[in-house]
Amino acid sequence: MQKLLDTSSALYPTGLATQRKIFRVPAPILYRGRAAALYQKTAGTIVLVQADPPYSVWSASQNIVSDSADFPFSAVMDSGGNIYFVYTQATTLALLAVKLTFSNGAWTVGTVRQVLTADSNYYPVIAKDRTDRLWIVWSRLAVADGKYYLQAKSSINDGVTWGSGSTDIGTTLTSGSTSVYGQVEIFNDRIYAFYADGGTKLANRYFAVLGSVWSAEEVLATGTGFDFNFAVGSSTDGKLGTTYVNSLGHFYKEYDGAVWSGALQIDTGGASPLLTFPSGKATVLYLKTFGAAQNQLVYSQKGAPGFDAAVPLFAAEAAFAKVFVYDASATVKFQDKTSEAASTAVGDVLHSTSGAMLKDVGDALYLGADEPFHFFRTINSVAGIAGVVSYSYWNGSEWAAFTPYSGNYNFADTGAGVYLWADKSQIPSGWLKSSVSGVVKFHLKIEVSTNFSTGPVGSQLSAIPETLYPNVTV
Repeated sequence: MQKLLDTSSALYPTGLATQRKIFRVPAPILYRGRAAALYQKTAGTIVLVQADPPYSVWSASQNIVSDSADFPFSAVMDSGGNIYFVYTQATTLALLAVKLTFSNGAWTVGTVRQVLTADSNYYPVIAKDRTDRLWIVWSRLAVADGKYYLQAKSSINDGVTWGSGSTDIGTTLTSGSTSVYGQVEIFNDRIYAFYADGGTKLANRYFAVLGSVWSAEEVLATGTGFDFNFAVGSSTDGKLGTTYVNSLGHFYKEYDGAVWSGALQIDTGGASPLLTFPSGKATVLYLKTFGAAQNQLVYSQKGAPGFDAAVPLFAAEAAFAKVFVYDASATVKFQDKTSEAASTAVGDVLHSTSGAMLKDVGDALYLGADEPFHFFRTINSVAGIAGVVSYSYWNGSEWAAFTPYSGNYNFADTGAGVYLWADKSQIPSGWLKSSVSGVVKFHLKIEVSTNFSTGPVGSQLSAIPETLYPNVTV
């Protein structure tokens, strides 16, 4: 179930695809299954919220730090439910780390530790190996030459000290470029650092858990357009995978412990990919652009010989199954604009009689879906002037009026996202399917109650929000 946890004013509330922010306490610990989600609430504040199954009620936010820069942070949970997280400090851009100790069902914030106080530090990713050694991989912008380097550093005393101290930059894994983004994955008793370097390649190096040096670089893909849009994951049956986006599309490669496979194309594009292995089957979740400010969260699974077509993760966040415009004064009152609403063509969602989606009292717009939805986005080529509309849903006996959670939107601009209810848990249980022009769906009725002097004309409508940085439990 989707649940609104909070609103955030930070640039990257849940961080990049390479970072982890939501966890479940593992068995056999008491409180197993308790979920903890960390996010940046403001530019400087990182908080934690928690919930127990079925995750319908979440706690108030617990403040973790108040001196974070407005850049992404990373966290990891160990087998004891303790959370370690690392972040960039505001003003100094130093790299700092904190342990949240789990006891009696709660997390207690520990002492903030300095990982590196030199140069400027960004996009950290943290992991913990089987020997309880902590690892951080991050991007360091060197003052000396203005280049970005991928750094790695470890702690053998539970994060109290890192390397030889706060001025020790650790191991430099790359030679310096215009950008670098990293991720850590532990596989086959190795700590792998994967990275997109200079926008031109995806590569990795590893450090054996019982070893002493990092391996040489292994290049997995080259080209253009490489950035933070990649992910790494491993399965319980011995597969290591990576999914990445570059200028040629969205791809996947897999390592069986001996060799890497060739690249399998997942899609022509995408953003913020996440990689998981449910039942050992490589599954990639990613954002697929539907239109302006509409990023649909979809998934694709590896089959034979390649990846299956993408499927929406949430069936209710999709193109509308049916869109009707209704002109009360027209001879043909209902007109089907479903295909027009799903396209990016400009100004084609309108009734041919009124020349608008909505115009006079009694005119209506019907948005129909196979599941109840709590949000819709409209892109308008012409803004409505002076008119007022009302919103209602069918409750089995009548159209029940309500005011949308985000306010009564009257199509008085070139487009907006409208939250009908705060989240899916707030959708009225009494919303039932209704027949509109012979089509049975969950219909939202938007009806004119005050005439428009200029009626709005639509270009695109969907139930797809502008998702930017999804995260996944591990």
